[in-house]
Formats: sequence, C-alpha cells, structure tokens
Amino acid sequence: MPRSGTTAVGDVLASAPGTAVLHEPFNYLVGLRDIPHYFVLPGGGEVSESIFDQWIAEIRALRLRYKPGVFPRESGFRRLIKRMLGGRAVNSYRRCVLTPGLETLIWKDPFACLAARYLHEAHGIPIVVTLRNPWAVAASFKRMRWAFNLEEIFSRAASATRIEHSFDDRIWQRRNEPVVNAALLWSVVYSSVQDLLTQEDGLIGLSLDELIQRPTTVYAALFDRLGLSWTKSVERAVVSRYQAEQSEPQIPVGEKAHDRKRDLASINQYWRNLLDDDEQALVTETCGELWGIIGGLRMVDSPATDPLG
Repeated sequence: MPRSGTTAVGDVLASAPGTAVLHEPFNYLVGLRDIPHYFVLPGGGEVSESIFDQWIAEIRALRLRYKPGVFPRESGFRRLIKRMLGGRAVNSYRRCVLTPGLETLIWKDPFACLAARYLHEAHGIPIVVTLRNPWAVAASFKRMRWAFNLEEIFSRAASATRIEHSFDDRIWQRRNEPVVNAALLWSVVYSSVQDLLTQEDGLIGLSLDELIQRPTTVYAALFDRLGLSWTKSVERAVVSRYQAEQSEPQIPVGEKAHDRKRDLASINQYWRNLLDDDEQALVTETCGELWGIIGGLRMVDSPATDPLG
C-alpha cells in the first residue's frame, strides 16, 4: 500500500550482498514508459496478461525504458535537472544495471500492489507486503493531500478479478477526500491478498509496528525468509539507520514523501492528532475489521532480544 513503509524496507533489503533496489517501475508518472495508469494489473483495462508478462520479462532482464521522471508540481531548476539526469526511478535502474555481481533485484513498488496475487501465482516472485495500520495511512494521505481516482481503479480491478467492490453510499460519495480515499484503497489492497498472507507459502506480511519495535530481529527473520545474506555489515546498517531515526524528535510534516528526520516511535501514532473524530470513525468502519485480522501478523513468534528493542 502506498505510504506503508515500502521505501525504507526496500532500501534495507538492498543492503544485502548481491542486491540492488529498483524503485517503482509501475509508478504512472515517473516509471516505465508504457505504464498507462496507476495500479496496473493484468486483465485490467487495456493491460492484457501478455503485455503484463512482457513487462515482467523486461524487469527481470533489466531492459527498461522510462518516462522523463518529472512530477507535474515540479518546476524551475529542479525540473530542468530531472529532465537532464532523470528522477529517482530511472536512476535506481541505472544503479541496478551497473551493480557488479547482481543476483537479486529488490523491486520496491506500492503501485504493483493490486497485481501481487498474479505476480506470486503466475511468476513465483517472493512478495513482501508491508502492513501499516489504516489510520496511519489515512493520516499520511491527508498530510500529503493525496487522492487517487478510485472509480477508475476499482473498475479495472473488477474487470480483471471479477470481484466487485461495494461501499456504503455515504462513504463512497466522499471518496475524493484524502482520508476516505486512503481508507477505501487500503481495504481493497489488503483484502485482495488477505488469504495469501496467512498461507505458509503465500505472501510475507511485514508489520511496521513489529519492525519499529525490533528492527534487527525482524529484518534478520525477513532476510532468512527471502534467502538474503544477513551479514555484520547489514546488521550495522540497520542499527545505524534506526538509531539515527529514533533519535530524531520530528514527526512528518508538510507534503514531503520521505523524511529521514522523524520519530519512528510515533510514525504509526501521529494520526491521533491529525485525524478528527469523524475521520477516525470512518477509517475504523471501513478498515477496522480487516486490520483486526491482518494487523496481528508477525515475522517472529516469540519475544527476542534486540539491540534497539
């Protein structure tokens, strides 16, 4: 799910030997040139399974063509530089191509979330699903002033999966409000993979709450699940990253998407001050039951000593 910690997790996974991170090739604005809209999935709209499969083959082979990488809101010198050098997505691709001895590609992409089932079942790709509570995600959408075209997205999803998504008219009429938008999208994204999260050979659910509480323990377990090498240098990088971030007093502000200067302990709690009572109740009504099922998933079953926990 967008705003669920995929960037931080992707960066840590890419600290393993023989890996590199590919940043959001399915991002409609700055990703691959042929991506026609947000949240593509095979059989949804004009994207057939054969087209989708060809994109996966190109990602595996690292033969990709990107859009310029400029967001509409960007202007002036920043826009000029991105036109010349490209944005984060295309530069991550360049680093992947230039990484010597690359064995494992870390595909970090919340915009592939609705295709997770297909990627797992048809392509055998190990998938990590970051689990962040819906109130925190909704607060992040509100802070960022984000709202996706859910009518279009859900229509494509229904045509691909033959599963209709219906919501109370009272809530659906407010779908363009960032908080409501986030809650509705959150419910569809996680309900689409709920059953796979509880299967032993299914998708890997990674709780952000658990990760914040025991980063080294949880990451070590995740690396083991993915067959990545957990080395002393990787452990030091995790400790350094999370110690530095926990020492920062700031919480996310404004519309900055990725801010290393924030208090991780409050990252899933600051929503209490950002969402009003009506918004909190709406998120609870839309997502509360599903969060009660998947929110308790853990990478490590028993308590363990953690340098940061």
